[in-house]
Amino acid sequence: MTALFAEGSTSSLGQLLRRLRLERGLSQEELARGLCARSYISQLEKDLRYPSPTLLVKLARRLEVPLDHLLKAALSSPMVSFQHLSAWARHLLWVEGEGGERAIPLYQRMEELYRAGGRPSLWEAEMKEVLALFHYRGGEVQVARTLFDQAAEKGKGHPLLVARARTGESLCLWHQGREEAALEELRDLWIAMALWRPTLRQGEEAKVWLGEVGTLLAFMEVQKGREAAALLVLELTERWAGKEGEDDLLPWRRFLKGRVRLALGHLEKAKEVWVDWFSAWSRHELSPWARAYALEVFRRLGEDPPFLLGAGPLRGGDEPPPPRFLRGDGGGEV
Repeated sequence: MTALFAEGSTSSLGQLLRRLRLERGLSQEELARGLCARSYISQLEKDLRYPSPTLLVKLARRLEVPLDHLLKAALSSPMVSFQHLSAWARHLLWVEGEGGERAIPLYQRMEELYRAGGRPSLWEAEMKEVLALFHYRGGEVQVARTLFDQAAEKGKGHPLLVARARTGESLCLWHQGREEAALEELRDLWIAMALWRPTLRQGEEAKVWLGEVGTLLAFMEVQKGREAAALLVLELTERWAGKEGEDDLLPWRRFLKGRVRLALGHLEKAKEVWVDWFSAWSRHELSPWARAYALEVFRRLGEDPPFLLGAGPLRGGDEPPPPRFLRGDGGGEV
């Protein structure tokens, strides 16, 4: 357990958000700008609501504090729900992908609430899913696969939970060298989600997960050298899911789209994708692989990209690491 979580907490999440906001001289409207409604910030500060994992990450960035700092306060909030703990733990393990240590306190609190009663069948399924992710991050792929399967069985009647568990099973198959089986299962899931997503009450959550499944499927298709199939997946995923989603995945979808367009010889389209990608991430330092691929696009077009001067030529090995949710060994390569 991290030292940060091991320490006692003296304030709830709402109290901490209010204190940090005031220390930085921000109004509720300024803190909310581009993230959520001002009234939602007011409800958060009164501990009447709790943020989604995505919003919690964005609030931590805007307030310039570690995510752990906010999670520590959330754990001490008396009204925090099992579902919020589960969602935050999944975010740390799926998206952050830095191993399980940071999610341990969340899982321990989930166990406490489970023992105290509630909705045993659904909660047991969510606990098995989170436990599967711990094993997946630790490189215990077969154990993880078994737990994902159990989570899917226990979670019948809850489509999003089943979809997450089936995605985990696909990742395990991929890591076990059963790549075609992983692709087949993920394709079936992706199509099924596209069909039933509009009927769900959790429309936004389903949209985000559909984006994650589409990104993963496109990545796998590219790894198998099927760029045309990957492009179809990316185009349809954006049409069905929009451009919402986790910050970690949006640039990945743009990168994959640019790479696929380049491989297929669609140079002008590749240029559009890269310009859009760089505009969205201009506040971040461009990584060597991103610069190399973009430089290749402009070189083939015979154009000079002034914002990429100094970038080296495209070489074998100028590849990004996989998205963090693709790593099953605590952060290593697929």
